[in-house]
Amino acid sequence: MVSITADIAQAMLNLSDSDITNTNMEYLIDQAVNRLNTYGSELPNMTGSVGSKTLSVESREAGAIYEVARLIYYGYYKGQDSTAISSLSVTSPNMLSNPVVEGQIERLARQLSEMDVSVV
Repeated sequence: MVSITADIAQAMLNLSDSDITNTNMEYLIDQAVNRLNTYGSELPNMTGSVGSKTLSVESREAGAIYEVARLIYYGYYKGQDSTAISSLSVTSPNMLSNPVVEGQIERLARQLSEMDVSVV
């Protein structure tokens, strides 16, 4: 088992964004868990006090959670930045609307389900 906290997740995802507080990172981790669970995984959400929550999961599950959290962070949270050049304004798309990104999340959840074996 490995423990995931907001601080560990920020380090693992290599995020130095000062906008993402521990509380926001916890929301991001829980959203990643919820997205995986939408496709059949049975992962728990974080527990504890806001700002210092912990999630204990298997190493392979942590890897999937980090990957989905990264997709959410860069595809939605950070991906909504806009840039203006003269009169032209460009806004990054919501990558979570992209079926390829959604397919990646579904694939990760399916792989977790397939690895889930009972020990007798």
